Amino acid sequence: MNLSKTDNYYIALWLLASLIAYLVALGMLSAASVDGVFIPVGNDSLYHARRILDVAVEGQAFYEFDPYIHVPEGSQITWPWTYDYLMAQLLKLGLLVSPSMQPMKFLAYIPAIWVLVNMALFLALARRARLTLPLAVPAALAFAILPLNQLLHGVGIIDHHYLELTFVLLSAWSAIRFVDQPTRNNGLLVGITLGFAPAMHTSLFMLQLPVLAGFGLIWLRGQCPSRDELAPLVIGLVVTSIAIAVPSEPFRQLAFEFTTLSVFHVYVAACTGIMLLVFSGVTPSGRGLGIAAAVAVVLAVPLVAQGIVGANYIAAGQIGLDAITETRSPFEILARSDAHTGMTRYYSFLIFLTPVMLLAFAWLAWTAESAGEIMRNVAIVFGAAMLMTQFRFHPFGAWTLLIAPAILLQMFAARAELTRGVLAGVAAVLTLMTFVTPIRYVLFVSYPPGLMVDYAIVHPMFETVTDVCESSPGVMLGVQDDGHAIRYHSDCRVIANNFLLTQQHGEKILELNRLLALQPAALGDAEPAVDYVLVHLYGLYRRTPEGAVASSVEELRAVNPPLFSALALDGDIPGNYELIRELRLEDERRLPYVQLFRVHR
Repeated sequence: MNLSKTDNYYIALWLLASLIAYLVALGMLSAASVDGVFIPVGNDSLYHARRILDVAVEGQAFYEFDPYIHVPEGSQITWPWTYDYLMAQLLKLGLLVSPSMQPMKFLAYIPAIWVLVNMALFLALARRARLTLPLAVPAALAFAILPLNQLLHGVGIIDHHYLELTFVLLSAWSAIRFVDQPTRNNGLLVGITLGFAPAMHTSLFMLQLPVLAGFGLIWLRGQCPSRDELAPLVIGLVVTSIAIAVPSEPFRQLAFEFTTLSVFHVYVAACTGIMLLVFSGVTPSGRGLGIAAAVAVVLAVPLVAQGIVGANYIAAGQIGLDAITETRSPFEILARSDAHTGMTRYYSFLIFLTPVMLLAFAWLAWTAESAGEIMRNVAIVFGAAMLMTQFRFHPFGAWTLLIAPAILLQMFAARAELTRGVLAGVAAVLTLMTFVTPIRYVLFVSYPPGLMVDYAIVHPMFETVTDVCESSPGVMLGVQDDGHAIRYHSDCRVIANNFLLTQQHGEKILELNRLLALQPAALGDAEPAVDYVLVHLYGLYRRTPEGAVASSVEELRAVNPPLFSALALDGDIPGNYELIRELRLEDERRLPYVQLFRVHR
């Protein structure tokens, strides 16, 4: 294979930018390792690790229903089977090669190493989006140091979101490539990518939306590929969707919901395929528009109910979601922060350009002449819109922060007839200016264990939790933020955790709050039966302009549930409560801030 000079430059850029991104990912090492023992980083990583280790290390059969959460009935895990199953098989292979290694250490480095793949896809997308090398260089370097990507690829962050980014980039790149060159293999790649994406996260069915919208605009321009050219894409999409859905328990139970990998996802794939065939089969006339609209309305009817559920999630209407940072938009984060750093430390100052980018590329999508530019512009509009919707959706749109402004700068440079050197210099200066906040506040700091201050506070207790639950498993009552941690560290069961997607999840949060509002003596007669109480006091210190100040007992009582206040602050411990262990503050208050009780019934 003969490589051009430009190809060699891109390969060198890929290697350099990937190395920088890997070093940035290593910045999470302080959160992933405690005294040489590796732990999952992030709340959801704790549960991923539990399911992966159960299969690869404990030898359990892979499970999609977990009786240890949301007791007493247990619940279906909303994450698809594929990611944790594949990670478990990879870990098994690693343990065959090196049986003495820490399993968690092996898992911890996978996201950091995967940055090689995502960097390659980012550069491929930038190049396919018509970005020239002088602008691809700062874009790639910015991608390497973007804190949002550190949150995806950091050591120990074994959540599935870094693979979400993989399919976001791959779907956009392959779709643009196909409309530029509508060959059979290119179409098949788009279909397989879109069909397989929901296997990594159920929300990735949404990647079909920009592709469908892009083809719709291309059809209106009279440039839609023929039915023969689109057939491999449609076949690849539908067949792959069925193939990844069949092993899924909710699919076999004929569930129709976007929250689990179910019949819903196969139906959506079929709808996308039908609409693409409609575009290729009718002319973009008044009659053709009527036919396409009628088909779209009929196909959309079964999706209305799930659309309402999805809208409720995006609006943070589910119980407990309004308290979760990842459900807030970047500008809501800005409004709740004392300064812009609450937002720009993750997004960079480029986030302020996003509304302008969205409008600019919506116009460019409508006015573009070539099919490739239409698809590129629609992908950017979709990504920018998702980026502004919720922090949770940043894998869908963070790439637009870097590529969209670069494209506009490139268009301006062409009109102004700037030289390549001047263009590269301007881009480099602007990149450095926009990344001042991330560099200062995020990339070179030490993080608490698990990346969560509250988890770090309770972490010393989990050794005891492990031992107690191994000898006598039971139901452990703790705050929802400790649910995944209890499940990861022990064989005890929990009432609620940070799964906040379904109606059952919301009901369990209400049930947990009801129990935490009881006085200790009343808990013994409550249902569901509780065997252990893990007390975890919040708000031990409050922030002031002068720094952290110790909270008074009254302030602690105001922010903690009555059950915890009674046990830890008032010492109201009934006779049927056995104190197993407690951690006390070392300041003058000497208060117990973490306690573990056994409740005798």
